[in-house]
Amino acid sequence: MAVLRRGRFGFTLIELLVVIAIIAILIALLLPAVQQAREAARRTQCKNHLKQLGLALHNYHDVFKMFVYRRGGSAGVNPGSGFYTGNSQRRSGFISLLPNLDQAPLYNRIEAGDINNTTGQGVVQPGGPNPWANWMIWNVYLSVLNCPSDMDSNANQRKLSNYVFSMGDGPTTRVNTTTSGSTHGADRARGPFGFRRQYGIRDIIDGTSNTIAFSERVKGNWASGNPGTGWITSGASKVQGVASQQTGVAASPILCMTTVNGPFYKPGINTKSKSGTLWTDGQFGRVGFHTILPPNGPACTEDANGNADSTNSVIPPTSRHTGGVHTLMCDGAVRFVNENLNTGDLSSAPAQAGPSPYGVWGALGSMAGSEAVGAF
Repeated sequence: MAVLRRGRFGFTLIELLVVIAIIAILIALLLPAVQQAREAARRTQCKNHLKQLGLALHNYHDVFKMFVYRRGGSAGVNPGSGFYTGNSQRRSGFISLLPNLDQAPLYNRIEAGDINNTTGQGVVQPGGPNPWANWMIWNVYLSVLNCPSDMDSNANQRKLSNYVFSMGDGPTTRVNTTTSGSTHGADRARGPFGFRRQYGIRDIIDGTSNTIAFSERVKGNWASGNPGTGWITSGASKVQGVASQQTGVAASPILCMTTVNGPFYKPGINTKSKSGTLWTDGQFGRVGFHTILPPNGPACTEDANGNADSTNSVIPPTSRHTGGVHTLMCDGAVRFVNENLNTGDLSSAPAQAGPSPYGVWGALGSMAGSEAVGAF
């Protein structure tokens, strides 16, 4: 009689460990691809938000024959109620774009003010109060003003934005007061968005396809405070803030490059950031950038102000995208600008007129520099 042999079922321990190891290797290979795919989707959405801003900007121009200002509005005084009688001439240009960003109801509420204010802090005048006021209408989150790639630390916070107005290739050299008689010439820089000034396509002599309108900047919210106190960066803090107390950077921007070591500010450099913290506030430290220092480069200011009110500042755009930043051109096209783009002579003082000394990058910021930009 033939002897029947019972077959062996199941896995040995060694075989099971081999299978687990293979699965682990496959997951390790797959995760980076998944992360890259997700970032590609976020990057595309970030780009699409800029396209929406471009459409809104041109729709506004079709009606008013000019672009919005970066900062403007009405003057006002503080009656002690928490709300100024005007918006301190710091109303952001984003507010004027709201009707063209599918936010007409929000715009109408701002323009109506708040006569029956429920907070008990006083009447809000039409057009809104000071942008930093604790007004419930200001306390909104607009996805179109935010880049999904920069959502890791600010995903659920309101009042935030990633997109910034181009101030061209001239550093912001003064802070303006909130009175109606304030001087605003130096705040203009050489880009298409100024303080209480509006420019149209007719003013962009270099061509709308050669002039940047918007870019992006990583959000941050910390104050440097007085010299020697506040936030001091270390090797764990990436270059995203603004190095304060850096004398001479407005006249020689290359000095700002000495504050960093690779992607980090050097230990002991006092930094701050108010970028993107209030989309309603047109102050350049919140919603502006310059085409001087390279994209994703360091930013510097000469004073120790811990808020968004610094003087003599140079602030480049930054992003969480690898290799550069998205920019919206004045013709509505969105271009990705490499962080290694030519920046010319960063030791040179900014030009008051004529071509930019800051290479292709500076030429993309000036709207009437008469430069030949070429491919970038």
